[in-house]
Amino acid sequence: MRILLLLLTIAVTTASAHADRLMPGEPLTRERLEALIMTDLGVDRDDRRLDIRIHQPALPMANRARSPMTIDLIDLTTNAETGLFDARVSATLESGEHSLIGIKGRIEEMLPVVVPTRTHRRGETLAAREFEIRFEPSSRLREGVVESVALVDGKESRKPLRRDQPVYAADLIEPRLVRQGEIVEVVFKAPGLELAALAEALDDGAGGEIVRLANLESGKRFRAIVTDYRKAVVASSPMGVHR
Repeated sequence: MRILLLLLTIAVTTASAHADRLMPGEPLTRERLEALIMTDLGVDRDDRRLDIRIHQPALPMANRARSPMTIDLIDLTTNAETGLFDARVSATLESGEHSLIGIKGRIEEMLPVVVPTRTHRRGETLAAREFEIRFEPSSRLREGVVESVALVDGKESRKPLRRDQPVYAADLIEPRLVRQGEIVEVVFKAPGLELAALAEALDDGAGGEIVRLANLESGKRFRAIVTDYRKAVVASSPMGVHR
């Protein structure tokens, strides 16, 4: 955000080439001023990456002129730390009469964030179709916010994910293929030998993770690598009786 605002500070230091025009009696509105600032910054009016809020003056501002009026942003300076800005708009009549209007407000960067379209429980496997992109002010977000729906697809929720709330990387884990208490098919592989047995999972585990298991027949405990849903493999055979 600091770099963005520094660029904005430099962006408008001279008279604008993008003036607007008010007809007699047409008030100066918040939308007209915000659009004037965005146009001068070279940002499309429909671009959601910037949020411009005008604090002063009170708007809409009455226009008592009896002839068309040209409004032109002539300078804009921002505070790179806070995003607060000061600007001046020139209001010029066809007769040449003009006045300056002081403007105060805030410009803030908006970031794309992933939000759920419904609430998800802890431990759910997530699908991209149940998430969408929303733009939020950067000041409201913590580090690690997820900005792409593709990064959510196929993951598992580490904690409940509330509808319409930003998702963070720390909220996601790889899907657990083995869960504590489940019966797991364990395969022991060695050159020229392959044995299988059933065991109870003592840990949760995602693909490639090492979990503890207990052989159902002997009760002996051992470790194995999770390979698939309720499946694991072990490199040596501490399992006792195999079937």
